[in-house]
Amino acid sequence: MADDLGTALKSWQRELEQTSSFQRLVAGEEEQFWECHAEQYYQNRTAGPHYTAVLDWLLEVVPPQATLLEIGPGPGIFTLPLARHCSRVTAIEPSPAVVNFLQRQAGGLPNLTIIQDSWEECVVDSHDVVLAAGVLYVFYDLSKALEMMLRSATHKVLLIFVEADQALLQELAATLHTPPPSPGGPSVKSFFRVLNELTSSYVWTRLVEQQIYHYPNLEYLCDLWSHSLKLTPDHLPAVRSFLAEKGILDMATGDLTIPRCITSHMIEVSV
Repeated sequence: MADDLGTALKSWQRELEQTSSFQRLVAGEEEQFWECHAEQYYQNRTAGPHYTAVLDWLLEVVPPQATLLEIGPGPGIFTLPLARHCSRVTAIEPSPAVVNFLQRQAGGLPNLTIIQDSWEECVVDSHDVVLAAGVLYVFYDLSKALEMMLRSATHKVLLIFVEADQALLQELAATLHTPPPSPGGPSVKSFFRVLNELTSSYVWTRLVEQQIYHYPNLEYLCDLWSHSLKLTPDHLPAVRSFLAEKGILDMATGDLTIPRCITSHMIEVSV
């Protein structure tokens, strides 16, 4: 089993190293990303039926009044509603920018404790439920991170693995004659290879929905895409024309509206 787990982990790590998210981490630009994009990220991720469906699933599988440990809450898209559902929520978040944003969003919720630390280094008591939603890409040693989650839960571990369609980025790269975009994250197949070596006691639900993302202007969007597409200021006119032809860019206001196909893999692991 150890050899199989090692092989699965190496496959995960090879894929992770090719992703824009990992490249941003290695470049030390994760903090800058959250300082610039936390508000827009929160607004886009909490709008639409996809978010509502995932949240409804969480509220169904997390027992009322349970204690919950959330790893990597980000700006709090699930943290805040779960804090109103659970008796106590502990959120482990390494980014100072995200912690500041989450504290402002929380507005002093008395049952929410935010700890600024990495999951790998944090020492925390066990909770009824452990949640890691949309953050698995940060774990180079995914098996160690998952094993820690399993040890920290007395009832269940909830994992949400998110995939976003990159068809628009791929088409834009072809139009610009630039290299194809870096993957946003490792494949779900690679994730399950690691998980299956650790446990088979889980239920898997897959949700596919279209979600509308809004961005304030072209410069903002190009900055967001910079790692995936390697854009430079010289590309801006061609990007503007491409998005206008697609009906994504409103030339009068500069607003951008992008439909994205989002797949959430929701896993409930019994411990």
